[in-house]
Amino acid sequence: MSKQVPRKKVLPNSKNLSFWDQWVQRILGLPRLWRLAFVVLSSLALVAVIFPAVDYIYLERFFSVDTRLLPSLVSASAMLLMYGTGYIVLVGWRGEVPPARRIIVLYVLLGFLMIGIAVGLIVYGLSLSAGAPETF
Repeated sequence: MSKQVPRKKVLPNSKNLSFWDQWVQRILGLPRLWRLAFVVLSSLALVAVIFPAVDYIYLERFFSVDTRLLPSLVSASAMLLMYGTGYIVLVGWRGEVPPARRIIVLYVLLGFLMIGIAVGLIVYGLSLSAGAPETF
């Protein structure tokens, strides 16, 4: 009996792929470290975007001395959900490339949106504080 040689997986021709599938291939073609850095940065940006709203809702509606930790737990849970999803979908486990799924494009667009909003909030906050008198 002869040994069977495993066949290499043939990547589809990029001309046959749709626009979104080509983007997925480009994203997965990036080095693992770049994809991991994007996941971390987008998760931190999500926290920077949602924590003012979480704090406002908590202080206005649910404030209690016994539940002071609640806003931090909500923000941390959102960050862990974003990070975990990104790690599984975009980074993958060590030694493997995650399968090409269209949700990767959705995750990357959401990540860029969160980063953009966070940068916008930082610039807005700096512009407000630039004209404020010093209170030292």
